[in-house]
Amino acid sequence: MKKSYRLFCNGLVFTIIILLVVASIIPQTKAEDKKHVDLRAIIYVDDDASCPGSGTLQSPYCMIQYALDNANENDIIMVANGTYYENIIISTKGVHLRWYGTDIIGQDTGQPAINGSKLSDVIKVFANNVEIYFCSQ
Repeated sequence: MKKSYRLFCNGLVFTIIILLVVASIIPQTKAEDKKHVDLRAIIYVDDDASCPGSGTLQSPYCMIQYALDNANENDIIMVANGTYYENIIISTKGVHLRWYGTDIIGQDTGQPAINGSKLSDVIKVFANNVEIYFCSQ
């Protein structure tokens, strides 16, 4: 009986030591220390840009669909003024399509337009929490 009691006590002490070591390794953070990290990317599109582009402000995509194909959840796609001749499919959850007010050379030429050439629906949305905002304020 004493031997099993001693093994139990030794095991219990060992377990407590391991828990203390693990607890000291894990960083302690308070609620007020936690900061919101915005992981959204901003992707740019301009119909005047060279195709295909890379989605940066300096090298925007030339088509909205290129931006959508490369977007992650909650990314913001900023669409420049112009006419986009395409039918777009949105399948990325939480993506935001927005107008950014000027074309690539900085001139305000109105709002973007998507011309689907009457081939099918101009915009098809297959994802939740999608925002499309092309209105001026």
